[in-house]
Amino acid sequence: MPSKRNRVPCNWVDVAKMGTIVGTSRFVPLRVPLDAKYTPQLYENSGEIWTPADFLELQKAQHLNIKMIIDLTNTFKYYDGVEEFKESGVQYVKLKIEGFNAPPDIRDVANFMKTVDEFLANEPNGTIAVHCTHGLNRTGYLLVTYMVKRLGYTVTEALEAFMAARPPGLIKHMYVRDLYTRLGEGEDAKLPELPEWASAKYGERATEKIRDHNWVNQENGGLNDTKHGEHLRFLE
Repeated sequence: MPSKRNRVPCNWVDVAKMGTIVGTSRFVPLRVPLDAKYTPQLYENSGEIWTPADFLELQKAQHLNIKMIIDLTNTFKYYDGVEEFKESGVQYVKLKIEGFNAPPDIRDVANFMKTVDEFLANEPNGTIAVHCTHGLNRTGYLLVTYMVKRLGYTVTEALEAFMAARPPGLIKHMYVRDLYTRLGEGEDAKLPELPEWASAKYGERATEKIRDHNWVNQENGGLNDTKHGEHLRFLE
């Protein structure tokens, strides 16, 4: 039995390894690649093995011309990006973002926007791979934000483009509500239908459970917080 630290993430095999280019953007969403220490756990499901080398091979086969990969996971345990992507022609960028208790905060969004803007200014043709753990929620939130702010999408249009490229799309209701609150003036919020594996984890009841948990911890002085709209961001 692998240690908890080195277990394949929950529901990781329930989503595809990589999506396609999102709408008119230059983003390609994917699930986090896992280095060789995770491979023994997947021997009985070998088709789901997904290493950094597998990512490089697949993006080349699909002619995606990926020149940057942005890693949003809040850990360094899944793979060593600097080592894995050296001499690959793909620039590795780590933006460590907590994703359980609240959407990416203002600093996270600003760092992501700056990273992408600088890349696109200097790379006229390359695309950008972006992943969190599953390539759905933190990834979707930041890609939708960029597409609304820079590419003229509405929130609904950006969410639909993301879902088409990376099914089942951005599924965390708390994140979707936040996008409409911040960026969707005049739009009616459309919450996603959740796949069965995600309903308990990302639906309304799960959101309320997180809020209740955070309120108790705040009352007990157990967590630090920073404001993010109407949310409190709690850091690990």
